Formats: sequence, structure tokens, C-alpha cells
Amino acid sequence: MRVAFILCLIWCLGLVTPATAQRIATIIGNSDYTQRGWDLPNPASDARLVAAALEAVGFETEVLTDLGESDLEAAFIRHGQKLKDAGQESVGFFYYAGHAIQSEGLNYLIPVDAAPRSEADVWAQAPRLGQLVELLSIAGNQANFIVLDACRDNPMPMSVRSGGGGLATPERVRGTLIAYATAPGKTASDGLGANSPYSAALATYLVQPGLAAETMFRRVATRVERDTNYAQQPWTESGLRGETDFCFAGCDETVSTVSAETVALQLAMKSNSADLLDAFLRSYPEAASRSLVEARVDELRAVPGPARTLRIEAAVDTIASADALPVDMRMLRAIISRLAQSEQDVDKAILKLLEEGNLDAAIKALQAYYDDNEDALGPDEKRVMLHQIGAFAADADMPVAREAYEALIDVAPSDYYAHLRLIRLARFTHDIGAARRYLERARTLSPGRAEDAIFLDIQDGTIRVYEDKLAEAGEILLGAADRAEAAGLDRLESQARTNAALSFAIRGEHETAREMLEELMPWQRQRGFDRDLGVALSTMGNMALLEDRLDAARPFFEAYVALEEATGRPHSLATGYRQLASIDLKLGHADVARAGYLRSLELSRDMDSPVGEFFSLLGIAETQSAAGQGEAACETVARAGLLYGDDMRVSPSTVETIKGLGCPSDLIEVSALD
Repeated sequence: MRVAFILCLIWCLGLVTPATAQRIATIIGNSDYTQRGWDLPNPASDARLVAAALEAVGFETEVLTDLGESDLEAAFIRHGQKLKDAGQESVGFFYYAGHAIQSEGLNYLIPVDAAPRSEADVWAQAPRLGQLVELLSIAGNQANFIVLDACRDNPMPMSVRSGGGGLATPERVRGTLIAYATAPGKTASDGLGANSPYSAALATYLVQPGLAAETMFRRVATRVERDTNYAQQPWTESGLRGETDFCFAGCDETVSTVSAETVALQLAMKSNSADLLDAFLRSYPEAASRSLVEARVDELRAVPGPARTLRIEAAVDTIASADALPVDMRMLRAIISRLAQSEQDVDKAILKLLEEGNLDAAIKALQAYYDDNEDALGPDEKRVMLHQIGAFAADADMPVAREAYEALIDVAPSDYYAHLRLIRLARFTHDIGAARRYLERARTLSPGRAEDAIFLDIQDGTIRVYEDKLAEAGEILLGAADRAEAAGLDRLESQARTNAALSFAIRGEHETAREMLEELMPWQRQRGFDRDLGVALSTMGNMALLEDRLDAARPFFEAYVALEEATGRPHSLATGYRQLASIDLKLGHADVARAGYLRSLELSRDMDSPVGEFFSLLGIAETQSAAGQGEAACETVARAGLLYGDDMRVSPSTVETIKGLGCPSDLIEVSALD
């Protein structure tokens, strides 16, 4: 009631004025393409987010997803007709998220049923943006906005790409503002979360009062540039005319002084999108009406049906990497669903932390509760809590995850999922013997699904890579990849082919590995298979290093570090810092290399990773030796030697490094692995 009263007061005082001209929006998100490898995870959710923002500022919206050619053309026609029927004072807004391409200077929006093999196929199968512009010209209304959050990674065959990357340079159209999510000739990001950087920024600023349209789009561009570290630079061409500005949320300057609370209250009452409200709260963390908006978010996410599903998915997104395997996603959804249904105070508290994106706090709270109540918990309760700790910590804190799953199989020795996760966790710490034991046990517990058999074969092949059984590994991994492709299991196919390429690279068959990875990486980037993409980038960089092509290696490792920073995988990030440091050391930049190795050492210690600490210390010793600090270098080698354990093996190249430093070490007597 209080919210309604304040909102009525604002309307009565004239702080918000309703739109008089009819506002009409058509919102399209194409995600589910029929061509293999073309799917995009975010356009459908982008469309819903932008539609919610437009509805909040008075637009009549039609939201359409996954349109084929005929439906996309029909949407063009319907949008134009609505504006014509509404009269000259109407305002149009057309938003498209999905694939798009330029050909001979013209831009085409790609329908989900397109299957172009040549440039002529694009002309025949994809509606041209110019068709929409022509329909708007016929409508004759005062102002139109066309927003293309498109040109995400280009999936087209090479024969279709004569126009290059990105969309063509736009032309000014009288009465129309055309906004592109990225500059002409460039590609845009699909985003690591539920929405693209562009749609998230657009939804935030559409509902802010006091912003003329051109100013609003400039702020969107600035926000996207900042959020993407200038990798994506939006572009706008405005042909708007008239003596007065158009403001989506009202132009009254007096509103801007109270815009945070005003907009919060408007959205609290008018929006049915919890995601949009969350976007607002992130932009205005100090809003005076924050508690009211949070209450509205809780209300939306507490109701049954689609809103509850969105709540669960939002919590899953907090934990899951973009390229999580299907079996992992099933387990995470099951865990979050249980939390959402529970009346226990601890479960409610954990779910709230996850929804807020505070994964570390959720893990620590679970651990503390388990430690404090372990003796009082029954076997089933222990199993549930250990599953939660392990699943939540798997990417955020590897040692905690492994400890939880090992405790879980003590409680429930036949838990298949725990064994699956332990295979990977053991492998990440180079505990190959344990990984092999968990694998063999998982085979006996497997429920018999086809995807499980493929997954276990991939683990088998990957372990053989670590065991130097490279020929066997390549054969097993390629076989698993072919079966995954036949079954339409893209994520498993990506993992299998990436690890197969790694086996070829280690065998010295660089050209074969390079050809495989060059074909895989664009597909992996487009699908969001970040973990496999990271392995591919690292493998490409390492091959260039072995070929003494330092300038060729650096871009791969820089891209690898950027990817791992964005996806929050500290183990991989530490490896990336070490690789870049090794390049700097070879180029004679010892001080720069030392800083990289120190950063890797810090990350490794934070993760309790003896392997990472070991190699970081050896790198630091090399920089000390290069600076003429031989005694200090040998002291550092001795510190590294203290980290050596039974689950570690030292490669011949590492032994040669220690010998080259002229330092005595028991590790020189060790022969081993990579």
C-alpha cells in the first residue's frame, strides 16, 4: 500500500507524465537456430529484458522469439502497419538480437531457419534491414528507433563472409535513429551472464528520466565500452528531426534530481521483470527506495510458475560456468530447486546469498553450518549438504570442493555424481592415480545414459594424456567426439575434440593440432564453451612457444588470461600469468616476468595449490638468476623443493631448468611428466 500511495503522490505532483503519443515496439530475439553451432544463449532473454523496460515507459510491445524467414518479414510488415494506423505522432521502436551479416554494403537479419551456403543464399533467405526502413518511411510517423544488438560471432560459412565481420556502415534515415551494439565491421558480445552487455545497459537507461534519446544512447555506449573493456564500442546514426527532444522516460529536468527513487517506484509498480529491477538496483546501489524495489523483486520471485523458474535459474547462473556440462546443470538445478522449496532457515539464507551473487559467502556459510552440526546430522542430511558445498565450490574453490566430495563418498560410497566431479578435481591437482581410481569406480556406478558413457570416455582419454599414453588418448577422444556429434551433444564434442588436439600437440604433430583448434575456436567462442576455448588458446600458445615464435604465442596467452579473468577461474588464470611471464623472461624483461610469476604465486597460495606454487617459485628463481642474484635463486629453488609431493611429477624440461640455474636439488634426480 505504501508503494502505491507514494507512486500516486508522484503522479499527482506531476513528476512523471504519461506519454500522449502512441508508442509501439516490436522486440525480436533469435536464439535457437536450426544450423548446428549457430545457437546463441542470450537473445531471447535480451528481448524480454528490453521489452520490460519499454513497457515501463509506456510502449505497447510485441515480443517475438526464434523467427523463421516468413515470420521475420511478417514482423517487419506488422510493425510498419501498426505505426501507420497509429498516426503521424506515434513513436516506433524495433529491437533485434541474434545473428546478422552484411553483404555488398547491405545488412541482413538472419532468421533461425536460414541455411546459407553462398552469398546468394543470404540474399534469398534473410530479410534486408532496408525493407524495414522502407516500411517505416511509408508509415510516416514522427520518430523511429531501430536497435540491432546483433552481429555476435559470425557462424556463416566462409563462402558467405565476403562482407567481412560485423555490419555495414549505417546511413542516416530521416526521422529514424539506428543504434548498433558495436561499431561497423566489428562483432558484439553475447555476454557471460543472462544478457548481452548492450541489452543490459539499454534496459537500465531506457527508464531513466531527463535523458534525450541521443544522450540516452551515448550513455548506453559508454556503459558497454566500460563493461567490455572497450572491446565493444556501440555505434549510433541519428536522423531524428524536430525542435523538441524525445525522452523515453520523460524530459522534465526536475525529474532527474529524484530520478533514482522515482524510477525505482515506477518499476516497482509497473514492471513484471525481476531481472530489470535487479539491473536498476545494480546501477543505483544507494537508491533511497531500494528496500521497496527489493520487496518487489522478492514478490516476483516468490510466486509460482515462470517467476519461480527464473529465480532458480538466476541462482544456478551464479554457480554454473557458461560451458557447464549437462550432468552438472541437472545437479545444480536439483540442488537450487530443493533450496527454493525448503522452509529451513539455513536453506533460505543460502538461496538469498546465491541470488545476490555472493557465492563465496554461501560456501562459507554452508561449511560453517556443516562443521557445527556434523555430529547431529543424519546420513541423508550430510549427503545433501556435502553435495551443496561440493557443487557450489567446484569452480570457486577447488580444494574445498574436493574435500566435500571425498567426505560425501565416505557417507555414500555409491554416489555417482561425486565420483564424476572427483575425476576432474583430482586431475586439476595432477593427482592422476586418484583420477583413474574415481573413473573406474564411476564406470561401475554409471546409470547407462549415452551422454554419461561419452563423458567417461573423454575423462579416460584425458587421463591418458597426463599418463603420456598419447596415441591411445587421441584414439579414445576422437571416437568420443564422433559419438557426441552424432548424438547432438555439442558440449561433449567440444571437450573431446579440444583434448584430442592437445594430445596431438604433445606428440609434436603441431599442424594437425593447429588445424583442429583453428576450426574449433570460433565455434567454441560463439557457443560460450569457455573452458574448452581456454584449453585451445593455451595449446596454441604453447605450440608457438615450442616453435620459438614468441610474438605469435603472446596474443594467445593474452586472450587466455582475459578469458580466465572474465570467467573467474583462478587455477587457469595463474597458469596464464606464468605463461606470459615465461615469454617476458625469454625477451629479457626480467622485472616484468617477476611480477607475473609473483601474481601467479599469490593466486596459487590463495587456492592452496602446491603445483601452482611450485612452478611459480621456479619462475621467480629464473628471474632472480637473470638479474644476477644466483644465491637468492637457489634459495627459491629450495623453497620450491619443499612443495614436492608424491602426487607431483617433474618434467625433464623442469629438471633442465633447475640444472641451468646451477642449484643443488633433490628434484634433479626425479624423472617424469610434463
